Amino acid sequence: MAIIQSGVDSSLLTVDPTFKAARVSVRAPEAVGYFQLGAVSGNLTNTTVVANGSLFSMRWAPGNGKLAIIRRVTVNFVQTVGWTAAAAQPVGLYIARSWSVSDSGGSALTVAANTNKMRTSNDPSLFAAPSDVRVATTATLTAGTRTLDTNPIAVGLLAASQVAAASANYPQQTIVLHDVNTGDHPIVLDNNEGIVLNNMIVWPAAANGLISVNVEWFESNSY
Repeated sequence: MAIIQSGVDSSLLTVDPTFKAARVSVRAPEAVGYFQLGAVSGNLTNTTVVANGSLFSMRWAPGNGKLAIIRRVTVNFVQTVGWTAAAAQPVGLYIARSWSVSDSGGSALTVAANTNKMRTSNDPSLFAAPSDVRVATTATLTAGTRTLDTNPIAVGLLAASQVAAASANYPQQTIVLHDVNTGDHPIVLDNNEGIVLNNMIVWPAAANGLISVNVEWFESNSY
């Protein structure tokens, strides 16, 4: 009979006597910290949202060899007026590499101390400066020095109605752009890499709306 023993103590793997199945507890990977963050834009309009303009960005730049592992990214969208024509506006989630200068403009989010921790005893996030997290306010961000992949890793469609606000109830739309289960491969960011949410085409006339972005990640010495 084979015996499987822990490499750190005398614990043995328990096996179901009937079905011979191992009994395991599925846990999140070991990490120095788990985090979740939400960010909301200002009211964006067709005059300020440019094609390929960035709506949200996260630059990872701790400079100490640690990794940021992105598990989930979702985007919410609500239009704030009736558009001149119904539309489906694509937004793309891109990996950014060789990111030496952070984006500017918009609203910078402070991720430090106990902020955004999923457990108080975790280490503080290294998305604090010189790393950078920001969201558009009333216009797209000004890109820093970075190289986006040619293709997005995911695309979502922000659907908008032509119906005027007086007779409309604009629902929130939730779009999942990245979501990994245990065993799937997440986005793994090394130093001076990151993720960027880009608007992909110009918004039509009279377009207005708000977006929010939610990101879940953990930070680790290795992966």
